[in-house]
Amino acid sequence: MQKLSSHSLRRAVGIGLAICLFTFGAPTAAIAVGPVHITGTVTSQAGGGVQNVAVTATAPGATTTLFGPVLTATNGAYQLDVDPGTYDIHFTPPTGSGLNPIIANNLAATTDQTLNIQLTPPS
Repeated sequence: MQKLSSHSLRRAVGIGLAICLFTFGAPTAAIAVGPVHITGTVTSQAGGGVQNVAVTATAPGATTTLFGPVLTATNGAYQLDVDPGTYDIHFTPPTGSGLNPIIANNLAATTDQTLNIQLTPPS
């Protein structure tokens, strides 16, 4: 029986690993590949949906809009599609609504999320 040199052994192991990875695939991270859907409802303190609230996403602490705006429907429902990442989500009510804007800070959007928001009048 012939002995394998250490070089031949390393080569054989390397080829075996390559075949396994090709056949069974390399492990992948569980991170969204397409857009992440942030959905929810914007309501007032009375509990009703608030229509025409502008929903946008910015980098944390920033003001430049990266995604949106989308406007809430009659019942306050919205869907904002973003790339996977961390964002501040801004909710800006229509002018004259008597409601304050609000920011949901540092939302980690790696999978689809539900974010319900209640807007309040000025104190």
